Amino acid sequence: MTNLEDLVKALSEAELRKFLLTTLALLGFPTASWHLGGVYRTIIALFAKVCAPFTNLQVALAKSGFLDYATEKLLDVVAEQVYGVPREQARFAVGPLTLNNTAGGLFTFNAEEFRVFNPVSKKVYRNKVGFTLNPLQTGLVIEIEAVEVGSASSSEADTITELETVANGVEVTNAIAIFGVDKETDGSLRERCRLKLGSFSPNGPADAYAYVARTPSINGGVVVNRTNPVPDSDTGESTLYVAGPSGAILPSDVAKIQDACDVTCTPLGFDCTIASATNLVIDVEATVWFPSSLNLTPADVKTAIEAHMTAWLAGLPIGGYFITLGGRIYEDAIEGELRNAKIGDTPITLITTSLLEPAGNVVVADNEVPVPGTVTITAIQVTT
Repeated sequence: MTNLEDLVKALSEAELRKFLLTTLALLGFPTASWHLGGVYRTIIALFAKVCAPFTNLQVALAKSGFLDYATEKLLDVVAEQVYGVPREQARFAVGPLTLNNTAGGLFTFNAEEFRVFNPVSKKVYRNKVGFTLNPLQTGLVIEIEAVEVGSASSSEADTITELETVANGVEVTNAIAIFGVDKETDGSLRERCRLKLGSFSPNGPADAYAYVARTPSINGGVVVNRTNPVPDSDTGESTLYVAGPSGAILPSDVAKIQDACDVTCTPLGFDCTIASATNLVIDVEATVWFPSSLNLTPADVKTAIEAHMTAWLAGLPIGGYFITLGGRIYEDAIEGELRNAKIGDTPITLITTSLLEPAGNVVVADNEVPVPGTVTITAIQVTT
């Protein structure tokens, strides 16, 4: 089957230079007598150097008319102009922080003045609204927000424990994990564009519910990145399980999505019940070996892979991957994902890996959503 990749291809500088010389030779020009460094070849080389980048632009423009081939900003244009689906932007990690004042100080802070951090990831968080912590007061819960946007500022429960702001005698911790969200990937945006088509149908297909559930501008502002519809019953009832980056969502958020689906895409005589998925915690323990030629320390590799695996686990589908035996998160997939970690835009090349936990495929029920548990990576440098 012919695809667009076969029809359009960018030319490198060398390919364009060769094409120009071949074409000139066919037209009768004595290209064989033009010496390297001579005027004619220099002009052709300069022309190829200037024009080669434009072939990349031509290919990008050709691909931009198709959902499967457009990328990045050109995909944004297709998604918005053709499907009416804007890309979801990155979101800050937000969640509750518990404060205990073990001393006699009185502390009052305006919004964004009180700063705490995760001592492992070094990510910093600040209070969203002002508050007062009285002497010896315990159990004060405030809402904090990461200073940096995106999933890199996610933190597991009880890991935000240090103060950047001076407040003697104050102890802090986050009782639950908080997760930031990266800008929507090209793949996810394409998927939502296709789900959008389902929302136009009067028959209430599963895609319509999934589209509404995963679009914050429609569902009341709830961040949902995973859905799993249970097949329709003979009685006109179905269930859609939903989850966010941190897994199960609050009952109040479930109610918002239910209301949005009832108003937007539920046909007469049919009921779709929105339900939060149940968390299935997956712990990962592995050892990786990497070459010294990467000029990275074991701590660098450990931190990068742990962050990558945590984010990856937070995006696994409700119900797992279904092949033949029901929903699974496959052991081979987990071990293979260890090799996809990057530091910045640079992939971490691993020599080999050994997955210790889980010790087999993880069974996932239809209503269960995988969430990251404890991710422990031992990184060993090999002299090369």
